Amino acid sequence: MSLPIGVVLLSASFPLSEPPRSWELSNLGHFLAERIEAGTDLWKRRRFRRMVGTAGTFTTLAALERRMRIYRPERIDGVRMTLAKVRRWEKRLAGMTEAARLALPGMEKGRERYIVFGVCQAVAAMERFRIEDLTISDAGLLEGILRGLCGRKGRG
Repeated sequence: MSLPIGVVLLSASFPLSEPPRSWELSNLGHFLAERIEAGTDLWKRRRFRRMVGTAGTFTTLAALERRMRIYRPERIDGVRMTLAKVRRWEKRLAGMTEAARLALPGMEKGRERYIVFGVCQAVAAMERFRIEDLTISDAGLLEGILRGLCGRKGRG
């Protein structure tokens, strides 16, 4: 399933101040919660045990957490983050300007503009599905799904 809530679309629809104001983040959070809720209504009664995060936002969060000055995919794969930790990153990153975000070890140039949108998405999705922690995969969506189904990290 794919929902029309990508970070580029969100950045055009919800321009944020530098740093973002609390009401801007609140509006963004409500919008994301509503869209995710509406788009996942079929799964309302299901209880999910795990979530695998792939691509830009999640790999950036792992790189930030690991304070990586040089990106190493092997240090990203399998990183686990709790909802509480993702919320802390959301609060920290939202309290910074783009320039300050870019100065953080682990922040890839160009990502500083979109990371707040992506982390807000992650929080909204984790809250919607009551996910308390997630596993991050640098390898991509397909491999992340396969790892999740197998319940193993990096094994055939």
